[in-house]
Amino acid sequence: MGQPNAVSAPYRFTVLGPPGLQRGDTRLRLGAPQQQAVLMVLLANSGSFVRTGDLIDGVWGTRAPATGEAVIRTYISRIRRLLSEQGPGPAISSWSGGYMLDPSLFALDATEFAALLDTARQERASGNIPAAAKHLEEALDLWTGTALAGVPGEAAERERVRLERLKLTATQELLQLRLELEQHAEVVAEVPLLIEQNRLDEPLYEIYLLGLYRSGRRAQALEIYRTLYALLAKELGVGPGPRLREIHDRILRADTDHQDPSSSPAGMVTTVAPSRVTPQTGDVKHVFLCGNPALDLACTLRARRTERFETLDAPDRLEAWYVESGIVDVLSPCQEADLVQAVAVREAIYALVTARLAGDGYDGAALALVNETARKPPAAPQLTAEGRWVEATPAQALSTVARHAVELLSGPEVPLMKECANPECTKIFIDRSRGGRREWCGMESCGNKIKAAAYRARKKEAQTAGAL
Repeated sequence: MGQPNAVSAPYRFTVLGPPGLQRGDTRLRLGAPQQQAVLMVLLANSGSFVRTGDLIDGVWGTRAPATGEAVIRTYISRIRRLLSEQGPGPAISSWSGGYMLDPSLFALDATEFAALLDTARQERASGNIPAAAKHLEEALDLWTGTALAGVPGEAAERERVRLERLKLTATQELLQLRLELEQHAEVVAEVPLLIEQNRLDEPLYEIYLLGLYRSGRRAQALEIYRTLYALLAKELGVGPGPRLREIHDRILRADTDHQDPSSSPAGMVTTVAPSRVTPQTGDVKHVFLCGNPALDLACTLRARRTERFETLDAPDRLEAWYVESGIVDVLSPCQEADLVQAVAVREAIYALVTARLAGDGYDGAALALVNETARKPPAAPQLTAEGRWVEATPAQALSTVARHAVELLSGPEVPLMKECANPECTKIFIDRSRGGRREWCGMESCGNKIKAAAYRARKKEAQTAGAL
């Protein structure tokens, strides 16, 4: 919205809910929905000239009536009469082919919201957490419902989306501040409803996991992460982002290194821990992009056609993989023999998966090893007061992975298996995206890399052609 006078103006437009015009305690009606849509376009551009054509597009889009310009003139006349009756004066000026709303005659709740949000961030930057939280609470108290509720038109919808995103951002920032103020129980109580309304918003899950962990509900935090992992794979065909994975990793390790999952002085959720290191590859972290634990295990040996990066180079790395994958919550220590066995099963799974993709027959030795491993007792989940909990031995964890392989290769998702389109990558994933259009194991790891290379190639080709 524009920049109306938020201090001295006696008239106040409200858009953070059903739109209205207030004079003191009196709330005035703004007319029919389409008339409100015209006014909202003028508000969004207050102080600037708005062409009649832009008003028509903002109200009707491509479905504008032939009489659209005449209708706009009628609505402008009615809005002028409404405002003049309330006393602001000649609020709308006419120009050749358009109109302008004078921002000096009224206040706007969206402007007040933005000012409070900016003040809160300044207080936060100076370290005054209670004051920052207070300003955010005041900002969110301005909302009375969905922004521009009931106002039709493409322009109103764009502004509605923008304002609702700002509201969600302010809510997230307030919840983060409450975590710093150690109001963990309050945060945990508020977040589930927000997640229900924003199912794929990862920052909310970051806050929720930290709140649960700091409330002593570690098992529930890990279960929420597993649920989100499955949801993102199903809806978007991707895994959680790096910040959420980092919080999950820190929660997993917190009981052994006595470290809070959010270790920055300010307690924000954007911290990054040192990456794990293998002699072969430098900085390497386990990734879970494939949509099935058996495929994720297979991709722990990366770039099989070229460098063959090994990420399971020590028993403790295997132990970390089992926990980070969600197969178990607690694992008894892995020995060298457990690592040797896991690598053998991993290679057998990869052989079976690639054979199925190519339409070839299974290798007998690989098939026997996976089946033998799957017949052993798996990791058994237990129900606790805080939710699901799994403690297991390395053999039980490996049996669970082998069973995932059996179910995958004998189930309905075989047609969804794909190899990453990056020729240097050998990860195989399950494409659960709508329309089956996923090409890469992950945008961060491969998609952006290939797109950047293609862009450079096109640019070089254009430069070469231009030089001829």
